Order: sequence, then structure tokens, then C-alpha cells
Amino acid sequence: IDNIEKPVSNYTPPAAPTVAAPTPCFNETADAVMSFYSAHYTDQPGTDFFPNWGQGTVVSFEDIAGDEAMKYTGLDYQGTVFPDGVTYDVSGLDYVHIDYFPGSSTELNLFLISPGPAQFAFSLPITSGEWNSIDIPVQYFADNGVDVANVFQFMITGNGDSWFDNWFFHSADQPAAMAPMPCHDQTADNVISVFSNAYTPTVTPNFDPFWGQSTISEVTGPVGAEVLRHACLNYQGIDFAGTPIDVSGHDFLHIDYWVENSTALNAYIISPGAENAVPLDLSVTGQWVSVDIPLTAYTVPDLTNIIQFKFDGNGTVFYDNIYFYSQPAVAMPMGGTAATVTCVDYCEFGADGWTYYRNPANASEVYFAIQWDPAGTGDNEAARMGSSVTITTNNLPYSQSDANQATWAMARYWNVTAGAALDSPVNIRFYYGAGEKGFVESLMNSDGRPVEGFEWFKTTGVDFDPAIHLTPAAPTGGAVELVDVTGGTGMENGIPYAQFDGISSFSGGTGVAGVGPADSPVPVELLDFTARLNDDNTVSLDWATATETNNAYFMVEHSANGRDFTSFERVEGAGNSTSLINYAAKHLNPVRGLNYYRLMQVDEDGTYAYSDIATVNLAGKGIDFVLSPNPAKNKVELTFQGEITTARLQLFNSKGLLVLEEIQEGGSQTQSISLDNLSPGIYWLRAETPEGTATQKLVIQ
Repeated sequence: IDNIEKPVSNYTPPAAPTVAAPTPCFNETADAVMSFYSAHYTDQPGTDFFPNWGQGTVVSFEDIAGDEAMKYTGLDYQGTVFPDGVTYDVSGLDYVHIDYFPGSSTELNLFLISPGPAQFAFSLPITSGEWNSIDIPVQYFADNGVDVANVFQFMITGNGDSWFDNWFFHSADQPAAMAPMPCHDQTADNVISVFSNAYTPTVTPNFDPFWGQSTISEVTGPVGAEVLRHACLNYQGIDFAGTPIDVSGHDFLHIDYWVENSTALNAYIISPGAENAVPLDLSVTGQWVSVDIPLTAYTVPDLTNIIQFKFDGNGTVFYDNIYFYSQPAVAMPMGGTAATVTCVDYCEFGADGWTYYRNPANASEVYFAIQWDPAGTGDNEAARMGSSVTITTNNLPYSQSDANQATWAMARYWNVTAGAALDSPVNIRFYYGAGEKGFVESLMNSDGRPVEGFEWFKTTGVDFDPAIHLTPAAPTGGAVELVDVTGGTGMENGIPYAQFDGISSFSGGTGVAGVGPADSPVPVELLDFTARLNDDNTVSLDWATATETNNAYFMVEHSANGRDFTSFERVEGAGNSTSLINYAAKHLNPVRGLNYYRLMQVDEDGTYAYSDIATVNLAGKGIDFVLSPNPAKNKVELTFQGEITTARLQLFNSKGLLVLEEIQEGGSQTQSISLDNLSPGIYWLRAETPEGTATQKLVIQ
């Protein structure tokens, strides 16, 4: 068989339905269905479908494939009235559902009416020749003056002949928060956007092509925060309206999705005659899930000619931020100049979740990467938000030398600032020029004194500054050696990197090479440092040293946020010792939530170094807050769900830049924040209080 063709111009949609309306999937009890016309639910009694309002419409009832439907012939307007004195409170329900077959109608409008009368129309989208199913948010009518706690009439206006079925209100599980903020750079990461408010659309899809599905597909939500909803999903296509896209040069398909009770959900991309499915994980329900699907998982479609998406499964699913993107091609200036760049991008790439920190003036230049959550447990999100990496380069390596020894540091070093203390260790990658490492090694090898070798290191508790922390003997500032897990062979796009795993606190570092006698002994060899919560809600701190050289004392420090530390106890050191010594201290007043502790070890000459941070969680109610309105324009009200003392409020834009910061005193659960002079877009509002920390997404229109 070949060349079977029927020109589209000859197609005439059927004027009347030959199949019954789709069977609704909502549970009458669980979804609180309030039905007025449906064979699948218990209808409210006494509804008058043909009140005499002087209309010309003729109302009749027809059997359509074993299911009754209501027909409007010669429609101009037609009311539906509840019994005298009866009104219905639908304010606690989410949607009004209706199935309709337009027949010869080219215009249909649905009104909800409350006494007054107060009424407002919703224009029903029309696809001729098939049953149309729609869920209209009840809030749409409430926002336009209808008293949805007191509804007593419906009305349909329009023209032509149409059939109606399954007319009911219902509730539905749906996201209480907006989807996570996408952070990929549209240009640098080559984003092709299918559905997202964060990017300029690359295509103009049809989100509800008729493929015979029973799914209710709609774009819903406030302007600037819309989501795609599939209710009663069996399968649902997204058609690119004759504009195929080429994603062969891309690496990932990103999708944010939210499910409550789905047991199957698959994502397809389709080229002409070819498709394959990738199942989406449904182990997390009732919250947004972000997935980055490697395009290598789509082995069947022609990635140069993608014409459609498809989802199949069951239940109700919400989607946002559907787009293709490319893994960044690591590129960076190779040094040779003195410069300092602070990178604030904190975008995760791919399933392994590396965050690439890029030059803010040129997103194609990548300097550093952090894998914030290697175990995939959701840790370190607060640390990632608001994080930054500062890269400093010089035209020559840094050096310090004396008559006996010398140390050279690479002409590129990093310092990391996190938004909060780490919940668990992270992995990092430091990108550098091969010549930068080779230069310090050549200086070491040509010096003539005994070679000590090359090593990577980081400081502890302080930013690395070669003018302060580089000495002829070795780096200071609590410097610890780092093990390069790539063995010097890590490479991306021709750029080498050193990767260090299990980093438990942030500071700065680089690579050094040295010559001379063995390094001087470290002042204190700290074996461990632990924090333990006691039954009386005090905290015991314990540590031990194996050796001490000129150790004057320890200052024990506490922080409620992992950044700002204060000393609360001094513990005298042993001076000089080669024996095991145990030390202890107690904190009497920890705060609710996470408490952070560290030691400042001070030598007799006044130099000092910090230990790693130990944490204790004192259980408490934490904090939560509500933003209203959201989306907002000129101001937003923040209402805490509980009492707070003081609050530090920080607003970050979509690139992670801090654009607003306020300190709010306690005494009121509701705080007003002015949004004047802020551009429309997606932001994150972070509230930090002694009772805890919480972050929420805010859309500014």
C-alpha cells in the first residue's frame, strides 16, 4: 500500500457526537464531587435545565452511545437554575468541569452566577468535531466578582448547536508551591524551551492536540506562574505545530513534575514514525520533582527532527519548565593577567547534580564546580542558595622563600562562600590551566634544593590569601592537604581540573610546590572534634590532640547560621606535648534548630587556625511562612506561621544575586516588603530567624 492521501481541506468535522463523552476519572468522595448533570455521579436534586428567561434556545436530551447528553439547539443563551432558595457553596472546591461537543457552535461562554446578580463568563475553547473536556478554576470566577460561596445559577451563551455532559464541581490535589526556579542560561546552555516562564519560547506548541485521548489538558495558574496540567491522564500529546526542532547538539531534557497518586508516568519525544518512552520516578509525591533526562536515553527518535512530545500514565500531573539544554562546554581564560571574578551562578546540570560557577560577564567561561548533594538526599540546599565562588588569577605564580626553603603557589586560586553551613560533605572541581600547574613545578624542579613535591591544599575557616597564608615552609591558615581523586587526569573540553571529594567546610585553596627540608611540624595535630546534645538541652564539645607544639589555648565558638561565630569558652592548651590529650567544653544555651561549633587554636605567637565545623540539631518547631499575594507587584506580605523574634529577610534573583536585604524586628507575625524598583521575574525569598530558616519562591509581575 502506498500514497494514501486525503487533503486536509476536504475534511468536514462531524456535526453531532457519535461516541459518549469521556468518562470522568474523579472519585466522588475523595475529590468532593458536586454534580449537576452526569450519569457517573449523584446529581444535586431539583435542578431546572430550562427556566423561562425569554431565550430562543431549545433544550433536549439525547442518547449518545448509551450515555445521555443535553443538547442546546439554536443557542443564544440558556440558564440552569437551582431550586428556589437553594445556593451552593463551592468556595472549597477547585474546579468546575464540563464536557461539550460544539457541533455547529463557534462561540460558547460559561457563566457562574451568584445573587445580585454577580456573574462572569469563561470563554470555552472550541475544537470542532470532538468532545472537549475542561476544568475551569473556581478561583477564576471568584477573582472576577462572583460570590462562589453562594452560587445559584449557571448560564451558557453562544451560537449554533452543542451537546453537554458531566457538569460538576470537584476538588483536586495540586501544588501548594511553584516549581523550582530554572537557572540554566538560555544562550550559554543553548536552551530550547517548550514550556517555561523562565525562558523565551523556542516553539509555539499545541498543548492539546486531539489524538483521541481522554486526558484533560490545560495551561493554568496566574500570569507569570502558569503550569501545564494533565487530569485523568491516559495519554496526552504536545505538538510543535509543524515546526520541528533539532536537539541533536543538546545533552538533557529537563522536566519539573508534580504528582499525588499516579502509578505510571512516561515521557516521550517523537520524530516522524519514531518514539520511545522514558519512565519518570514516582517515589516522591505531593511535591515538585526535577529530572534531567540524558538525551542518550532516547535511542529511537531522530533527534534532528523532533515534532512532538507525549506523556502517558494515569492520575493527575502538573508540569513546568520543559526544555532541552546543553552541558556547558568548559572554557576559561588561561591566566597571565591579574584579575578577580566572583561567580554567583548556582545551576545544577544533569542527573549527577554538578553546579557550574561561571563568569558573570561571559556564561561560557566556567571556573569551578560543586556537587552539592553527592548522595542525592536533598542536603545542602540552603548552602547552595546564595553561594558564590571567587577566582583570582595573577600574571605569575605567588612565591615565598628564605635561605633554606621556598614555596610557590599557582597563579590561580579559589575562595568559596556558601549560603549556609553544610549539612553533609560535598565534592568540588577546580579548573586550571595546564601551564599554571606546570609553571610552579618547573620552578620547584629547577631550584636546586631538595624537592618536596606538588600538593593541592585548602585553608580552614578563612579565605585563602597568598599574601597572608603563603610562607617559605608551607601554606598556613589551617591549611590541609587535598587528595585529587582525578589524579591530575580530569578533563572537560580540553580544560584540566582537580576534583576533591568529601569537603566538609568551605574556604579557599590552590596548588603549591616546594623545596627545602621537611615542613615544620604543625602546631597541633587534632584527632577529632565532636558535638553532642545532652538530655538537658546543653551541648558537650569534645576533642583530642596527638601532639602539640607551642599551643597556647583553644577558643570554642558557636554560630546559629554557620557564618557568624562568637566565642563562649577558652580552654588552655598544653604548650608542647607528644602524648594524647583530651579536652572538653559545654555550651549551655544552644538555639532551636542547627547549632554550629568550631575551635580556634591559637599559638603562643598569636597565629591561629580553625577546626572543621561540628553541628548539633536541637529539635524545635522551626519556621514557615506564607507570601501574599504571589505573584506580587509593588509589595508582598510575609506571614510567619508562628511567633518569631527577629528575621533577616534576603531576596535573591534568578541568578542567585542578593537584590534586597532587611532586618525585621519581632512583635508581628506579618511583615510587609516593598518590591519597588525590582524587575518582573522569578525570585527566592529567604527568612532567617533564631527559630530556623525557610525559603520560598516569589514571582514579581
